[in-house]
Amino acid sequence: MFMVNLGMRSGGGVGDQLWQPDPSQPSYLARFFYDLTFFLLIIVIWMNIIFGIIIDTFASLRDFKN
Repeated sequence: MFMVNLGMRSGGGVGDQLWQPDPSQPSYLARFFYDLTFFLLIIVIWMNIIFGIIIDTFASLRDFKN
């Protein structure tokens, strides 16, 4: 659980800006799932949608040029 939490939070995102809770605190699991949900929804899904739109736009511009 520690490796998943730390691995998801490193390298950008909301987890780098928020305080790191101590595993003995009762809010640790809630924070863990909050960070995990943010990573899955925002970083993985939305960024892939945005990159897909960009790639599709460049492909249509290339087809239009040809």
